[in-house]
Amino acid sequence: MRNTVTIFLLVISQIILAQRTYSPAPPPAVDRNAEVPVSIVKVYENPTEVAEFPKGINIFRDKFNKVMVTSSFESATEKKFKTIVSFVVERNGSISDVQAKGINADFDAEVIKAVESIKDKWKPAKYKGETVRSRFRIPVMMSLD
Repeated sequence: MRNTVTIFLLVISQIILAQRTYSPAPPPAVDRNAEVPVSIVKVYENPTEVAEFPKGINIFRDKFNKVMVTSSFESATEKKFKTIVSFVVERNGSISDVQAKGINADFDAEVIKAVESIKDKWKPAKYKGETVRSRFRIPVMMSLD
């Protein structure tokens, strides 16, 4: 009985006298939905409202077809050309940073020249209700049959 009481007292004393380790307080929670200010410099790839050409994209395509010069490609062995043209629609509606990525460099250069020659202002994109710069992409395919 004496051994049992001794063991019991040792266990109780260990529980009572044991050191406790305290961990630091957890860091404050990060609110991932907090308002992040809209940048006037950043080019938004997926704005909440995309940029629009006045009277629609089909009018832009019509203007593009009118200014695109294809005479230099009529003698080419290839008769089908494909590229993706992209540009930044600025906050004031103008366009900048026109790029074309396709297989034929001459066709890409002509597409860039044609897009840059269209001077109409776009309705800029919006993100969280504010006007922002945005990237706009259009596939361009041309067949000279």
